Amino acid sequence: MTKLKYLEQMLEGYDSPAILVTKNYDIIATNKNYTEQFGDIDMTAKPKCYAVSHGYTKPCDQAGEDCPLHLATESGQKEKVLHIHQTSNGREHVDVEMVPIFDDNNTLIFFIELLKP
Repeated sequence: MTKLKYLEQMLEGYDSPAILVTKNYDIIATNKNYTEQFGDIDMTAKPKCYAVSHGYTKPCDQAGEDCPLHLATESGQKEKVLHIHQTSNGREHVDVEMVPIFDDNNTLIFFIELLKP
């Protein structure tokens, strides 16, 4: 099993909505809880987390907000922020926790974003 496939399956272990995100803000997987809470994401369109969550054309930190992915990249640790997300219910406050995932060489490769509406 590839590391990516393993991480995709691991997302299902989270009770909250979760997505797998690259360092370049690309969403590459979601769990069932995310789909149930926020709807399907068209993965063929190479979605960016900031576009899906906020409707932005650039990362959150470049749009005047705290970006948990940027913060976690800088610190190398789990980071948490409160964001306003676009959801099927309209704009909602969501606690976003970004967990960095490292490979065997301690290189940052992915993030798991946990959402707590």
